[in-house]
Amino acid sequence: MTEGPAHRILVVEDSPTQALQLQMRLERQGWSVTVCGDAESALEHLGREVPDLAMVDFHLPRMNGDEFVRRVRMDMRTRGLSVLMLTDSNAADRERQGIDSGADAYVPKSADPDILMSRVGALLRKTTVPALGSQAPGTFRQSRLLISARHR
Repeated sequence: MTEGPAHRILVVEDSPTQALQLQMRLERQGWSVTVCGDAESALEHLGREVPDLAMVDFHLPRMNGDEFVRRVRMDMRTRGLSVLMLTDSNAADRERQGIDSGADAYVPKSADPDILMSRVGALLRKTTVPALGSQAPGTFRQSRLLISARHR
């Protein structure tokens, strides 16, 4: 474990049981976790604080995870946020839809917990640029570009 502040992870999961299991696994790694039960409350949270990583369930009430990720990518404050998409489906079309929306990685909920933690760790290691709100004035922020193409 490294010294300094713990990485901050936002978990967006509507199942209280699955959210608690994720929270416990992540906190055992020394990471700080905030749980939101739906996309709307997660977007409100992101308006106040931008974490190092968001773990988002694909199937959420009222707003699916892919739409949530699109909104994250459209906001200048959260555009560079690393996003891991989770779902109970192993279907390739769901993975493609999650990645097309702008997610950095996709892991089925049925995946081995060690694989999930490895993927989280890899995304957190990529997070080397501080959140926009904590940057010194005049510094640049790494960002991602989301391109959407229509297939004919």
